[in-house]
Amino acid sequence: MALGILRCRLDAAEPSEPPLTVAFFLSGKCRPPPSLASLTASSSGHPTASHGYGQVSCAAGGVYNIPAVMSVNGFQEGEEGGPARCDGQYHSDDLLLVSMTSKWYGPGLRCGKMISIKSSGGITVQAMVVDDCENGCGDNEISTSAAVWKAMGLDTSIGEVSVIWSDV
Repeated sequence: MALGILRCRLDAAEPSEPPLTVAFFLSGKCRPPPSLASLTASSSGHPTASHGYGQVSCAAGGVYNIPAVMSVNGFQEGEEGGPARCDGQYHSDDLLLVSMTSKWYGPGLRCGKMISIKSSGGITVQAMVVDDCENGCGDNEISTSAAVWKAMGLDTSIGEVSVIWSDV
């Protein structure tokens, strides 16, 4: 079972209102409570009924043992996608890197942060989040560099493997 804190950023519908960050303790799957979209707050950050939020984005911090499918991704120029979303740069596939599905990436809250990825064989590797795989990933997918696969002793031609990941 996954345990942790879900941090959500609510961007105000009115540009003059600052974003609000809300944290929830959670267990189970990483997803916002159904009532999250209806949260409102004043510019002081205190709940109010007068100001709505047009954009809600969530990402977990401190979550552990999240089951996922791991695929291989190229982070170098000329490979599968464009530059990494976190820094706008291309990166060597020799580095331990990961791109996450949007629900885990959030609005960049994990950019530059390390996650721990554990294979079904029990090998654990830490990789840095550098990208959101947006439309290129499945709902429960992380896409990693070939270096992560090599560190786990896995053949990239397998395509996809089941893993468990955690925030570091």
